[in-house]
Amino acid sequence: MKDSYYYASSLCLFILEATIAILVDDVTTVFDLVAAIAVTCLGFLFPALFYLYAEKKYGGSNMHKSQKKCAYFHLVLAFVAFTLCMFSNIYGFIN
Repeated sequence: MKDSYYYASSLCLFILEATIAILVDDVTTVFDLVAAIAVTCLGFLFPALFYLYAEKKYGGSNMHKSQKKCAYFHLVLAFVAFTLCMFSNIYGFIN
């Protein structure tokens, strides 16, 4: 990575963090957003994507069709959980 990319992205990230710190009154809203993203990714999205990638890379047999269906089901659950968590957070911001 070029040094200019690193310093530019670090500066942009710092400016974004400072702006959010100035605009947000309560830190729990930030924690709620981060928790919604982290729980959804760690619980549903990453395991499903890792399994599908590993099966594609190392090959799968017909014995693993049920596990592949389960991985796709986890992707659907990830989308539903993320949508519900974000709706809950946005609803909390409004009220």
